[in-house]
Amino acid sequence: MLKRFKIPMIATAVAFLLAVILSVIMITVIVNSNGSDQQKQERSGKAGGAVAMLFVFTVAPFWIFTAAKIGAERRSKKNR
Repeated sequence: MLKRFKIPMIATAVAFLLAVILSVIMITVIVNSNGSDQQKQERSGKAGGAVAMLFVFTVAPFWIFTAAKIGAERRSKKNR
């Protein structure tokens, strides 16, 4: 059972690490930029939201495909 989730788990781990690295880079650039604290907070909030959406859109297809595959297998076993 766990073997089916190997690829989605690896994809999630890699995407998570890349999201954390990207977030740290973006926040560092925002903190070191010119502008008021209000602008920096607003930009960092938008950047965090963008990274989160990128993470979800990257990882979701792996999990959806795996769930569909498992559902098809279960339905085929049930119909036998």
